Amino acid sequence: MSDPSNGYRVALPDIPSVGNTSVLDWSLPSSLILKEGSSFIMPCMTKPSKEIPIVTWYRENSILNATSRVYVLTNRSLAFFPYLASDNGNYSCAVSNSAGFFVSPSISLTAAYLSLAFRKQPSDTTSFLGDNVTLSCDPPDSVPAAEVIWYKDYSPLNLTSNRIRLLGHDLYLYSTKLIDRGIYYCVAINNWSSPSIRTSATAQLTVKGLASKLGYLSKCPCEDKICY
Repeated sequence: MSDPSNGYRVALPDIPSVGNTSVLDWSLPSSLILKEGSSFIMPCMTKPSKEIPIVTWYRENSILNATSRVYVLTNRSLAFFPYLASDNGNYSCAVSNSAGFFVSPSISLTAAYLSLAFRKQPSDTTSFLGDNVTLSCDPPDSVPAAEVIWYKDYSPLNLTSNRIRLLGHDLYLYSTKLIDRGIYYCVAINNWSSPSIRTSATAQLTVKGLASKLGYLSKCPCEDKICY
């Protein structure tokens, strides 16, 4: 049975839990995201004792079978050389001695990834001077979440203009001008994954209409001034 009053005494199925004092010194978080292909060592720490405890590692509540790549070190830590996406899952370590049998909380391991396909991509758009335009971008599935950067004409887009805003990952251009014409696309970046970058389809923004000699005047969003 599980003992909700003690996070270190969680019984695995069909394994009895006995004793009242935990010998575990568990300090790992409930989940970790790892770079696939990197080496990773996960400790199973125990409190100082004259008695050497027996340590067993579990994956999904089953005893972990060691391989030439995943195995237990002499200090009882679990080693991955290297960590692969196939290793994703929930892990725990069990410690037994004369005081009883104790199981750590579970830790979920996940390999970082960045999927290939964008869920939404920008598309060719035609605007007239003064129109508002939204270019869509919904990056691929990613763990951890990908950063999104917009490009115009193959250079990072300057977002300091008060006419250009990001709405989520979508690009919003208020009161378009002729200088807004160009090729746009978004890039998803996840520095934990390999590959770490995905690029969306490109979209051509066409702006039609003639500006007056004074420039096209419009009210800027959220600011009490005129944009040129």
